[in-house]
Amino acid sequence: MFDSYDHRGAHALVELASSYLGAQASPDRATVVIVAEASAVTGEGGVVTIDGGPPIGVEALWRQLCDARVELVGPDGVARARRNPPAWLCRKIRRRDGGCRFPSCERRRWGDVHHVSHWVNGGPTDMGNLVWLCPHHHRLVHEGRWRVEGDPNDDLIFVRPDGRPLARGSPLPSSGG
Repeated sequence: MFDSYDHRGAHALVELASSYLGAQASPDRATVVIVAEASAVTGEGGVVTIDGGPPIGVEALWRQLCDARVELVGPDGVARARRNPPAWLCRKIRRRDGGCRFPSCERRRWGDVHHVSHWVNGGPTDMGNLVWLCPHHHRLVHEGRWRVEGDPNDDLIFVRPDGRPLARGSPLPSSGG
C-alpha cells in the first residue's frame, strides 16, 4: 500500500514542491483548506473534505493536524488558530533525533514533527511528546495505524497495527560536543 513506485514518486514530488514553496516569501499562497466536523477532529467520526474537493480519511486529517496551521471554528462562527510547533522547537527536535526515528530508517533531511500523544487528545507540544519522522513513516503511523510509544527523549517503541512491537526506534545520536 505504501511502497508502490507510483506512491513513492507522488510523495517525492510533494516533498520537492513543499520545499520550494516553503522557501518563498509568502508560503501561505499555497494553502490547502481541509473542512472537518468537530467530531472528526476528536476521533468520534465525521465528515472530512478538502475545501471544494474530495473527502479524505480521518487518519489523513490527523496526520495533517500534526504540523499544519489549524483554525478551529467555534459555535459562534469565529475561527481560532492553533499553530504547529514553532520553528525553533522543530529544529531542536531534529537536532535531538538526528533524523527519522523509525527503526532502520536512514532519512535525515526531510521530516515531520509528530505528537506521540496527539494534541487533539491533550498531548503537549514539547520535547517530551514530539518525535521526528520522515514523511513516509509519518503517513504509516497515521494512515497505516502504527503507534509510537515511549519517551521521545529516550527510547521509543513502534507498534504494528496488530499490536505487536516492531523494535525500538533509532537511538538518539550521541551529543559528541
